[in-house]
Amino acid sequence: MCVCCVSYCKFWCQDPVTGEQFYELHYKVLDSYQYGGVPQSRNRVYIVGVHKPGYKFLWPDQTPAPNLDAVLDSDVGDHSSLPTTATELQNLAHCMGQLTSDGVSLWANAVGDIGTGFSARVTHNYAPCLTASRSRSNGYWIFSRWRRFTLQEFYRLQGMPADRLVLPHGVTERQMRGMVGNGWTVTVVASIFDRMLHVCGLTERPRGFELGSGEPGAIWG
Repeated sequence: MCVCCVSYCKFWCQDPVTGEQFYELHYKVLDSYQYGGVPQSRNRVYIVGVHKPGYKFLWPDQTPAPNLDAVLDSDVGDHSSLPTTATELQNLAHCMGQLTSDGVSLWANAVGDIGTGFSARVTHNYAPCLTASRSRSNGYWIFSRWRRFTLQEFYRLQGMPADRLVLPHGVTERQMRGMVGNGWTVTVVASIFDRMLHVCGLTERPRGFELGSGEPGAIWG
């Protein structure tokens, strides 16, 4: 059995010579906000291949996501935290205008996608989809904290145990942010593997996955 997360992928499910079927493919678009229990909207195509046809694979159930505040540190920024590039300043002003026109406080639990080269937008109570380029430049603005995301907050938005991750030697924080933004949401992948173990007959039932410390016994229900 295998699993893959892609924007586009092509699989041979049969041997082109013998016609023997290798995998029965199952695919579905899963949003991390709905299936990962994290406050980040991240739609990705997940493909699961079952080696023995006839095994019924069931996708994970939806998992309620916490409020954005649950993954944020309490630190609040100051005027030194303000963007300095023309694009980010323009996008921040645009996002502030959106909040004002909606009658929402500028200290709302919202995130502005200020690093974009397109029309900036605001998401309420969750983060927009993290990308490699935007994460490297940290082009997200947290209105409730009046600052950008910290590296630990990037980890949490991807379902990673922030307290157990150490920046590797020789890797800058900017590089790490890019890798996190380009990665999978760990909790979504873990839920899929949970179902894979079950369909392979290795567990009596899907056990479920909850975001925790990453220590043995702390995350599996």
